[in-house]
Amino acid sequence: MAGEQESLNTRKRDVRQTRRRLDTWDRIKFLVFLTVVMTAMIAGSDDLGFLSLWDVVVAFFSSGTGRALGVIFLLECLRQIHYWFSERSAGYNSFWQDSLFGGFERWTQSHFKPWTRFRVGRFVRWALYLFIIGVLVDYFVAEVQGPIQAIVELPRLVVGVMPFAFQLMFGFLFMAVQFLGIFWLLSRGGMDVILPEEVTTRFDDVWGQDHVL
Repeated sequence: MAGEQESLNTRKRDVRQTRRRLDTWDRIKFLVFLTVVMTAMIAGSDDLGFLSLWDVVVAFFSSGTGRALGVIFLLECLRQIHYWFSERSAGYNSFWQDSLFGGFERWTQSHFKPWTRFRVGRFVRWALYLFIIGVLVDYFVAEVQGPIQAIVELPRLVVGVMPFAFQLMFGFLFMAVQFLGIFWLLSRGGMDVILPEEVTTRFDDVWGQDHVL
């Protein structure tokens, strides 16, 4: 029994030491996606046959769309570098998880309900996805000026490239999806994904406390 308890404590310390290592694809999938998108934009530029490749690349990253994608790419690189250090340095990971992020997590838990935190996080993720879509539409559609206008006029742009029969079908489907989406959001409950290394409380820690169990 003592050996089992010691093994449990050892595993607990190991869980707290470093971050769980990501698979290679999970580490690079967003970088690959952004690289493919930026490469396709640069390759599809009308100036590529008249200017050198370097001038086209400079012009692309001088535009609003190029700067936005470049900033997102750099932020993703910094995030993966942070994960890389967290997977190898216990002190580095403890500082970010326990002191910085842990302090912010404790503050949000004391001021906001779990369902509120879940909805705010979901809103931020969807806002980021819509911003990326708006940046892409702004780049490819000349009449759009800015990502926000692209998001607002996205249904009209999609309908404009469809035949009339598909326009009617799209209109009906769009309204149906809106109603279904509203009922789905109202009916679903909050859900948090908890990784194994985030579970620090064991049954031995709450032994005899029936209300906690």
